[in-house]
Amino acid sequence: MTEHCVNLTEDQGRFLVAVMPPCNDYPPQIFPDYRQARGFAAGIRLCRRWPIHDHTREADNG
Repeated sequence: MTEHCVNLTEDQGRFLVAVMPPCNDYPPQIFPDYRQARGFAAGIRLCRRWPIHDHTREADNG
C-alpha cells in the first residue's frame, strides 16, 4: 500500500493543496490564502491521518 501525504505549495500568491500520490477522493485544490489552504489540508489529515508537507513561506513564519 502506498503512503500518501498532503502537499501544500505556493505559487504567485495562490496556495495549492494536493495529495501525493494523487487520490481521486481529493483532487488538487487552489486557495487564495494560506489559512484556507491549511484548513483544507488539516481536514484531510484529520480524516485520513496523512501527514502534511508544507512547502510554503508561511510555514516558516509560524
